[in-house]
Amino acid sequence: EILSTLASQTSGMEDCGLVLQEALSGSSTVTAAISSLLTSLTKLPFEAQIAFMEQFFALGQNQLEQFLTAVSAFHPPWGQSMVHSNVECDGCNAKPLVGLRFTDQQRENFDLCSKCYSSKNTVAGGESAGHTFQCTLFDWSDSSTEDK
Repeated sequence: EILSTLASQTSGMEDCGLVLQEALSGSSTVTAAISSLLTSLTKLPFEAQIAFMEQFFALGQNQLEQFLTAVSAFHPPWGQSMVHSNVECDGCNAKPLVGLRFTDQQRENFDLCSKCYSSKNTVAGGESAGHTFQCTLFDWSDSSTEDK
């Protein structure tokens, strides 16, 4: 419901809010709702995408914390598994990089943490502003083979 309400109140995502509400009521599929959400988000300017996601997580923080607490019995601690041991953020120089890792697909060996990625248009002189990034939650490979 939080996502539906937020989308309905966000300029450019009003139609998505309706599709999400329809999925909640059972008159539309979850697939249609996710497709509408992703399509609507990609049409927003980058800064608006970040603002939308920040609002969504702020509004749903309690539910997210409850979910993570519930699954912690079946999964190693999330914080520990999101540490990219041999990776340094090229925006703020944090090492190890903790949380989501964003790797620039046009620049060799250029990684950003979530905070720096949300400011990618200005980080490092804005050199990566229009670049595509790959998001990595976990490093599945042996961390000793990473290049930085």
